[in-house]
Amino acid sequence: MGRQLRTLYHFFMKRITLIFMIISFKTLCCENSYPEKGPFDLNNKISKDNSIVDSLNVVTYNTAIDTFWSLIKKDFREIKKLRNADIILLQEITSDPIDSNKNNVRELANILRLNYIYAPAIIRNEKHNYGNAILSRFPFYKIQKTLLPESPKENCNQRIMLSASVEINKKEYRLNSIHLSTRFDESKYPNRYEQLLVAIDEARFYPRSIIAGDFNTFVAKERDQIITNLDNKNFSRVPLNKSTYRFTWWILDHIFYKGIEGSQQEIIRTAKGSDHFPLWATFKIN
Repeated sequence: MGRQLRTLYHFFMKRITLIFMIISFKTLCCENSYPEKGPFDLNNKISKDNSIVDSLNVVTYNTAIDTFWSLIKKDFREIKKLRNADIILLQEITSDPIDSNKNNVRELANILRLNYIYAPAIIRNEKHNYGNAILSRFPFYKIQKTLLPESPKENCNQRIMLSASVEINKKEYRLNSIHLSTRFDESKYPNRYEQLLVAIDEARFYPRSIIAGDFNTFVAKERDQIITNLDNKNFSRVPLNKSTYRFTWWILDHIFYKGIEGSQQEIIRTAKGSDHFPLWATFKIN
C-alpha cells in the first residue's frame, strides 16, 4: 500500500510540474506581444520645413486605449495648444490587428497634417493592437522600438518606448514616447525604475532628447527617484506638479528633456477624451 501511495504521489507531482512548466512557458512566450523589430506603421510624406525654428511645441497624451476616440479627435480639433503642436507623443493608442486601414493614429495625423510613426506593443484581448505613437511636422529617421522589462504582475502586458529622430535647424532631436507599467511589487525587480534605466540607456547617445509619456508614478517617493535619476543624466523635468489623472491626485505623466531650454508648460484640463490630461510644453530652439 505504501509503495502504491508513493507511486501515485510521484505520478501527480510530475503532472503538476508539467502543468506548471506549460503555464510558465506560455507566460514567458507572451504570444500577444509584438517583437522589437516591428511592426511599424509610418507616414513620412509631410515634407521637411526648411525655415529656421525658434520654438518647439510638444504634447504628450495617454489616450486611454482610445475608449472615447471621437472626443480625442475633438480635443485636437478644438484646443489650440493641441491642434498647433509640432510634436505629439501618444500612449495606449490602438489599431485593428487585421485591417491596417482602421488606424486611429493615421486618422489623427491626417486631421492635423502631420507625419506619424506607430508601434503596437501587444494585441489586447484579441481585438486590437495597443501601443505608442509619435506625430511630427518633421520627417522621422532612426526609428526604434524598445521593449521594457516586463512586470510579473501584468500578465503579458508588454510595455515599450517608441523612439525616432527628427532634424530641426540642421540638428538631430531624439523623441521618445514611453509607457511604464501600472502594476509592480516595488520591493522587487523588475520595477518601474528598471524600465526607466532602459530608456535612459537608449537616450544617452543623443545630446538633444525628449522622453515623455505615462510613467505611472503613483507614489511621490517613486516619482522623486525617477526625477533624480534623470536629473543625474542631464535631463530636466517640465515642472507640472498637479494631478495629470482626471479622477485622483496622481501625477502620472511627465515630460523630460535635455539639450534644449524649457519655456512654458500647461496641463490641458479642458481635454475630455481620456482619463489622463494631456501635457503641453514649449521649448526654445537654438
